[in-house]
Amino acid sequence: MRGFVGDAVPAVARVDGRYLGAVSEADMVSAWLDHVARIREEENAAL
Repeated sequence: MRGFVGDAVPAVARVDGRYLGAVSEADMVSAWLDHVARIREEENAAL
């Protein structure tokens, strides 16, 4: 994603390069924020 310009990233099959769909920038940011929140919950559970 570093240096990517656009609204969505195409998803392609690893085997044959067939187009599967697209993932929006908003969906990627949302997934990243969810992941970070889960990590913080795990870190704080040990306190």
